[in-house]
Amino acid sequence: MSNAKLRKSATKDMKQQQSAPTASPENKDLERYTQLLLALSEKAPEKVKPYMQKASPVVAMIFLYIKIATPYIVQAACFVSDVINKLPDRVFYALLGFTICFCGGVFPTTIAAVEAWKLCGGNEAMRSGKELLAEWTKVLEANKKDNEEDKDDNGIADVDEISPQELLLRKSKLAMKSVDPNKINKELALIYTGWIGVIAVLKIQFAKTVTLGNMIGDKLYGAVAFYAEKQVLAVTPEENKKWVPIVLQWMCKAVAISLAWWIQRVISAFHSAIRGGQIFGRELVNFLHEKGFVNWKDEDTYMDEAVGWAVAALGLLFQWTFRFSMPFPLNILLFPVTMLETFIIWSVSN
Repeated sequence: MSNAKLRKSATKDMKQQQSAPTASPENKDLERYTQLLLALSEKAPEKVKPYMQKASPVVAMIFLYIKIATPYIVQAACFVSDVINKLPDRVFYALLGFTICFCGGVFPTTIAAVEAWKLCGGNEAMRSGKELLAEWTKVLEANKKDNEEDKDDNGIADVDEISPQELLLRKSKLAMKSVDPNKINKELALIYTGWIGVIAVLKIQFAKTVTLGNMIGDKLYGAVAFYAEKQVLAVTPEENKKWVPIVLQWMCKAVAISLAWWIQRVISAFHSAIRGGQIFGRELVNFLHEKGFVNWKDEDTYMDEAVGWAVAALGLLFQWTFRFSMPFPLNILLFPVTMLETFIIWSVSN
């Protein structure tokens, strides 16, 4: 091929590269996460490997979203913490009582977990969380620098020129090098110890609910086994019949525990509405007295009780109207709390 043709071909290739769209940093991160997960799947058992490979793109996307959302979540948490710290104590407790009044039946275990968390070292756990976040930030900063490293100066990042297995090994070494293992071990132990204390308190507090759920489940399975198990076995293949009793037990237990927790929500709604309303009324009256708007304290009048019972009635009506769930758009804003409530219920019930 002549030099003219070579120059023409090179010019054409250069124009094609320049006209090709440049991958965004997010797409590059997504590709790297996928490669890491695929590399991990190679070390999994043969029966699990195909499922891990199929799930790798989805899990990588979740990791990417978590990475993108983490700074905003931290900023929001810091903003809320700053606002709460600036509020007068009376106003803070009044707002807390108002929240309990309207959400006690929706998030009964979450509210109980927060109270137990304070008793089991919540402040220490928050400090541990900040320390772990600082270590995680170190990993993110080191990973960002590593993704931009180009030692051979060929215009392509080094991490994009290696195999998934090499990328996994490289990122593992980077993470271990960036953090302090003693600090991570200590802070995780503190958080785990606090969480075990919370679960112990909640298991005692909601022991009747769990016992009621198990008892209803046993009675329900007895009825299902008598009336429906034979019909289900008749239409089930021979090799799968051994699973029928187990599956029916699981289904009965799930229904029974859901029913028991619904009953607990009703009880918690009444209790929290009265408790939160009384807190709101008392703190509101005392705050107005401290600011000079009224001349009496909560001990000198029944106004705080009147306000408390009125707010309690509104809170209970609100929860009952929406069947102990948050209406739109509160259900979207409080979706993380809903997930936390589900996780705590699962932890207490098992």
